[in-house]
Order: sequence, then structure tokens, then C-alpha cells
Amino acid sequence: VYATDSENAQARVLESGKIEGELRAPTLVINGAVMGDVYSNKHIELASKAVITGNVYYTLIEIVQGAQVNGKLVYAVDTKEKLCVSPTKLAGRIDEKQNPVINKSL
Repeated sequence: VYATDSENAQARVLESGKIEGELRAPTLVINGAVMGDVYSNKHIELASKAVITGNVYYTLIEIVQGAQVNGKLVYAVDTKEKLCVSPTKLAGRIDEKQNPVINKSL
């Protein structure tokens, strides 16, 4: 899941929510399950029911007691402008079927 290029883009994974694959947004609030790497260049909150199976790339992180990360926490301030851009956009091409762009907050 890739957010738009807007600095104000936000994604939320609710307690009953589950994402399989990469999650990229400037601001993230996760209280469900994510199986894949997570990227945030602004703020990420891992609520008490969050379960991440993958690496978390962040510039500012808040972890509530009970949240789980089964992977690495990577402070990525040097590359923060690139954290929320889809890999294909970085390469100069966008394939909407393989890399859907979310145009609103989830």
C-alpha cells in the first residue's frame, strides 16, 4: 500500500485489519497486523494490538505497550524523503496494477 505524495497522507490499520505486503505512508497508525516492511517518513504509531512481521523504517516512532515488531527497527532520517515513495516511482515508472496508489486516508 502506497500513500500519495502528499505530506498529509495518512494510513491506519485497525485492530481487525491485516495487510500483506509493503506499507508506505508519511503518517501511520497501526493497531492490526502487517506482514511486510513498513515505511514512514513522518510519524508512526504502533498501538497495543499492532503486530508487524517485517522491518520498520521510521524517522519518529511511538510504540505502545503490547505492540510487537518481528523484524528490525531502522532509523532512516538520511533517506526520509524516499521512504514513502513507491519503488517503481523512484525508478521513473508507475504500474497501477502492481503498485496501487491510495489517494485518500485509510
